[in-house]
Formats: sequence, structure tokens, C-alpha cells
Amino acid sequence: MTVLKITPSPMKHFSRATWLVGFLLYTSGQLHAQGSAANSLPPGDGKDLVAVACTQCHGANSMTKVRNGPAGWKSIVQDMIMRGAQLLPEEADTAIQYLAKNFAPGSAPVKSATSSPAQTGGAEGEKAVSLPAGAGKELVESQCTLCHDLEKITTRRSSKEEWESIVMNMAAQGLTVTPVEIQTIVSYFTAQFGKKAE
Repeated sequence: MTVLKITPSPMKHFSRATWLVGFLLYTSGQLHAQGSAANSLPPGDGKDLVAVACTQCHGANSMTKVRNGPAGWKSIVQDMIMRGAQLLPEEADTAIQYLAKNFAPGSAPVKSATSSPAQTGGAEGEKAVSLPAGAGKELVESQCTLCHDLEKITTRRSSKEEWESIVMNMAAQGLTVTPVEIQTIVSYFTAQFGKKAE
């Protein structure tokens, strides 16, 4: 009986090696990103879950800027699961509790390796971002900063119509303001952060 010995071609070995190197580079990058995210999150039960599940799509810095209560975080986490976040029901509950505890309305900004001093309340002699005086400033500070940092607010330039659309969208997402307060916020934003006439 004659036995044929088939040896794989060198190209097949090269293809496998290329695939393996690519896979290892990809996974090491993912692990590094998750490790960086975990380092920028506050300690607590659920930190590792959030670091792994959420940073598949979101950077840690974008996650830590959102402020919400338990019901809001539950809605967000459930929406993310529907979009593909890999969390079991009990893991989702742990993540929701962690997020609600550490990123509740009014909680202090999280310091991370990439945060600027202005974003974290100032350091090294730098001044923190503040809002200019004007009618509506206190309302913006008490309502808008529940979810957004001041740098995001102060660097945006929009028309009155755009500000109105933005504030109405925030009200639809749970911002608890009256129609009069909406107009006060829109007027403040337009006066302080409106588009300049060209």
C-alpha cells in the first residue's frame, strides 16, 4: 500500500501565521484599552464589568461624563444590551448599580489619565471652566451639569433654533424643567454661546 504524504504549502503556514499575529495584536489592543478604562473608573463592585462591556464601543472618558439616576442607567444599559452589549441579567444589575452610585446627577467629575485640569475642577494652577454671568446661569448650572460638563457647554456655538432643539431634546430625555425654564435656558445659551453673525 502506498501512502501519500501531503505537506502543506509554505503560503498556508504564512497565512496562518499572519492571521495569528493579527489576532494577537487586536486582542492585546483590546485588553490594553479595557485596562486603561478600568484604571480611569472609580473603584467598586461592577467596575470591571463596566470597563469590559462598555468600552467595547465607548471610550471610558465619554462614559464617565454622563450623569443619571438608577432608572436612567437601567434604561441606558438595557438599550445597550439590545444593541449588542454582552451582559447577563445579573451582570446588568451590577453594572446599573455601579453606574448609578458613581455617576449620579451632581456627582463629581472622574479624574482620568486623559482629563484636563479644567475638566476635573482645576489643578496645577489652571482655572476651572465656569459659566459667564447672565439670566439663566443658575438654571444651567443646576440642570445641564447634571449630565454635561461645563467644557462641553461653553465650547459649543449654536443658533437660537439649534439651542431650542437641543434643550427640547434634553427635556424629552428626562430633563425636568418647565416651559418657562426651557425658554430661560435657551435665551441664556443664545446670548452666551450663540453663533456670531457673519
